[in-house]
Amino acid sequence: RLANSVARNIVNRYGDFDVINLDLCGCIIRPERERATEGLDALAELLNWQSIRRLSPWLLFLTTFASPHEINLAACLPLIKAIKENADDSNSDGA
Repeated sequence: RLANSVARNIVNRYGDFDVINLDLCGCIIRPERERATEGLDALAELLNWQSIRRLSPWLLFLTTFASPHEINLAACLPLIKAIKENADDSNSDGA
């Protein structure tokens, strides 16, 4: 999510991806709201970036662990929105 970060430079260099596989363990259950929000905002940014640059289908694998009461739902909303928008845009049956 940071313009001059190593991660952003790699994404810029390689463009788009066939598969994105991320382990979010701990990210969405951090007690510090900022840490979860920053991580999930960065993921939402990556998904938005991928959906703009990648015209053909691609796969997203996310893994995590958490009890339902531990999840920072407010921090997850940007991720949920990005995934839903991508799924809506990728509807294969044209409906």
